[in-house]
Amino acid sequence: MAPPPINFRNLQLFGGALVKVRGGLFGALDRIVGINPDQNSLESPVLELGITDEPPLLVPEFNHQDLIVDDFGISPPETLWNGSIVRLWMKLAHYDPNVLDACLAESMAGSWEEIAPQNIFNGPALTAGTFAPVGTPMGGYSPLYSSGCHYITVWLIPSNPDVLPYRFPACYLTGPPLELPVGTDRSIATCNWKAIPYVIPPFDTASQKFYLSGQAPTLGIKNFELISSGAILWDRTSG
Repeated sequence: MAPPPINFRNLQLFGGALVKVRGGLFGALDRIVGINPDQNSLESPVLELGITDEPPLLVPEFNHQDLIVDDFGISPPETLWNGSIVRLWMKLAHYDPNVLDACLAESMAGSWEEIAPQNIFNGPALTAGTFAPVGTPMGGYSPLYSSGCHYITVWLIPSNPDVLPYRFPACYLTGPPLELPVGTDRSIATCNWKAIPYVIPPFDTASQKFYLSGQAPTLGIKNFELISSGAILWDRTSG
């Protein structure tokens, strides 16, 4: 007789979660005085943004496309997977306002770097809320954690030690809601993150250009295309 299948079903009791973030090298999250004193490091730090007041809410937005065939009318005989994003909603009760300001600056395509690169020891609050040039690519065609990449990796570490943390490699703050309290009472910051499956566009060495799709001249004609297969939207890791 075969043994019964393993069942991990149980009551899932979650309290607040610890939220950690990491940005690009030399970006706003890499230049916070007192948190990352080694300003010459070649790796950006992982920082604690704060602790949520209640369990964070993860909302995957799955997209599918019906495959329409004449003989089936409007009834699809097949449906195509068409990608996804995830929205992360959280209320921060115990948080670092400097780290939050840096996340705001990076979510505006790095207004810190664009506006005040010389003020590396003055803190990110100087440019949180200041525009970077409109149309600036958030990823800067660069790998995560590198200089010029403004996506933020977000870790959600549950209070339950038996549950693996969630890691969202490429995020930015969006809204609504995005609520930043100002006052003397106990303050709750409401944050809404958007996570995307970031992939670096192919680079054509001959023309020295990035291509999102189509063709580029490299010893004749070579096809360039962003490939969705294997792109990471989130994963579960203890690291």
